[in-house]
Amino acid sequence: MSYFIEISAITSLNIPDVVTTLSEKLKLPVDLRLKTSRDSYATTLKRPGKSRDEIGEMMGHSNSQVAEYYLASLDMDKTWGINEDLF
Repeated sequence: MSYFIEISAITSLNIPDVVTTLSEKLKLPVDLRLKTSRDSYATTLKRPGKSRDEIGEMMGHSNSQVAEYYLASLDMDKTWGINEDLF
């Protein structure tokens, strides 16, 4: 079974739908949603000490204040627990 989705399929789909489909195909133990994916990615970057600016840039935030607000809204322990379930 291939876990790759062709680029042409992605352009015709909504990104949250793609994430949900991947979650189902991979039989992940948690429901993966776009927000969960973003939160997990930010947590994975923050845990080893990446800076707010680096994380904001990788997440596509418009400025460091947006990144700061986003990171402050995360429950790091809960999100890290989700990451551990995934890996």
